[in-house]
Amino acid sequence: VHGPLGGRDLRGDLMLGFHLPALPPIARGGRVNLIANSRAAGGGAGVLPTGWSTGSLTNSSVTVVGVGTENGLPYLEVTVAATGAGGGRLSFGAPTIPNSAQMCLSLYAKLVSGSFTNFSVFIFRIVTLADGTVRSSTALGGVTTADLNTQRQFNQSVAGASSTSARCEVNWSNTGVGSVTLRLAVPQLELRVAPTPPIIQG
Repeated sequence: VHGPLGGRDLRGDLMLGFHLPALPPIARGGRVNLIANSRAAGGGAGVLPTGWSTGSLTNSSVTVVGVGTENGLPYLEVTVAATGAGGGRLSFGAPTIPNSAQMCLSLYAKLVSGSFTNFSVFIFRIVTLADGTVRSSTALGGVTTADLNTQRQFNQSVAGASSTSARCEVNWSNTGVGSVTLRLAVPQLELRVAPTPPIIQG
């Protein structure tokens, strides 16, 4: 059985993922997810998952609605609300990477309610911290209310020669009042060109 990325059915990987020990990063057949808590463990209503954080919030707020599972994917449901011009970010962590590494960041994202009105930018991206450079980004403004497992987004890039860590985040800019609620699941940073089946850990 083949999945949406053309690979084999992911259900076996997902079921195994629920029994992984919390000792990240975990290799699975040579595959490694550098994001330690892709399961969103420790998160709940009003509480961010362990190792996740917000930053640079200006005229915007992040409210954790809760956590759950959809299509076998553990998700964080979060509302981003804007009161005027500004922006912010939600980070999944900043794992260590080799210099000049090939990187691929993937994420499942689903629209629950609200809209991207008055959000001029709403992306997920990789930022290498040694130089503050945005290495790659993908717009999330096109996600819909379709099943979560059908909406995997990814981008890929190469780190700089002096890069030693990479912050993986959702980032937005708001131009006015707005609100959007999303489900975000299994952020995954791999040292390869394209994403592999989900590695759920944390």
